[in-house]
Amino acid sequence: MAGDWIKMRTDLYRDPKVSLIADALMAPGSELSRYVTNNCQCEMTVTRNVMRNVTVGALVSVWGVMRQRGKRNGDDLVCHGVTLMVLDDIADLPGFGAALALSGWVLQTSEGLEFPRFFDEYNVSPEEKTRSQGAERQRRYRERQGQKK
Repeated sequence: MAGDWIKMRTDLYRDPKVSLIADALMAPGSELSRYVTNNCQCEMTVTRNVMRNVTVGALVSVWGVMRQRGKRNGDDLVCHGVTLMVLDDIADLPGFGAALALSGWVLQTSEGLEFPRFFDEYNVSPEEKTRSQGAERQRRYRERQGQKK
């Protein structure tokens, strides 16, 4: 299916926002830290690099599900009736939604969630890209035909 994909940037692991999310998830007293301490009978001891990998995996899951369920509004992705806690469930990480909001990659609104500039550069659907390329090709063709007359 054309809609079941999401583009993955090869440099996403090094994006400062990924580091910010990973740090928020690892922070002492964070939801994830409390969950691990209370439910696993151990302390939260994980390296920052591991948490960045976990964050990237969670982002791919969240973005993939939200792209399927949300609606495009300009360059933004809007998901009505969804909360930050739903993102925790999708990512299987307590506190992930709040950490994602801290990074600015998602906003909680009265209607649900908004992913600002989601489609701006990285997530144009294949159909849109094909249409855009076809329109550009047709424009150039018409321009050439006009010059021949």
